Amino acid sequence: MVNFPLSISQGERSTCHEEVPFLHPPPGSHPYLNPPFEKKFACRVDVIAVGTGKALKIGEMGDSDVVFVHSRPAEDKFVAAGHGVNRRDVMYNDFIIIGPAKDPAGIRGTKDAKKALAAIASHLAGG
Repeated sequence: MVNFPLSISQGERSTCHEEVPFLHPPPGSHPYLNPPFEKKFACRVDVIAVGTGKALKIGEMGDSDVVFVHSRPAEDKFVAAGHGVNRRDVMYNDFIIIGPAKDPAGIRGTKDAKKALAAIASHLAGG
């Protein structure tokens, strides 16, 4: 989720604070994500890596311009409490499991990653 707790107007200030969970977005993506934002809003983005809970708490206090987190229930609560606006989904998890062509665990076509991994674990354990 990207959530904009505060209203940012173009050219309003020189620095924007973005709270992100550790390793989210993936390392190395900020050089691609931030420049268009910085150009549009005429500010430099300071990325502050903290856990999701701390990022939301900083947003609640009004000390962050952008909160970039990954806990939908916490995000919904944050917005419902009036701490943020303009919540957006910006990425999702896509699990791809690659294994032997014979598919000994019988997971081919499984759409649920948790079930597929449990089937592999069971197969490896002799079950």
